[in-house]
Amino acid sequence: MPLTDDELASLRSTLETRLAQLQQEIESKLDAAAEESGSLERTADSGEVSVTEDATTSEFADARRDVQEAREIEATFQRMTDGQYGICVDCGIDIPLERLHAQPTALRCITCQTRFEQQHGIRPTTM
Repeated sequence: MPLTDDELASLRSTLETRLAQLQQEIESKLDAAAEESGSLERTADSGEVSVTEDATTSEFADARRDVQEAREIEATFQRMTDGQYGICVDCGIDIPLERLHAQPTALRCITCQTRFEQQHGIRPTTM
């Protein structure tokens, strides 16, 4: 059964809130990484340099994950606009509302997602 306008609006609102959070987190992590990188120039001890490099690498990795999630949300907005949201990209059935609440950017129904993960050697995460 296709999503109602209210269901779609609720999911869109959830995604908009998450996107705003991600944008703030990305900015914060990049600022922290830049600050850590700047402190490399002032650090003389090789141990401190190593710790600073690790912290900077971690901040950049976290920011990359957040950017990926933001891109998934943007793609979800496009599917909403195109009328393809909530439809499994593999089998074409409606993705259950419960799944969309748990994973609003889901591309596949549970059955197809499980198959996809098995075929691609992906460990299951949140479905």
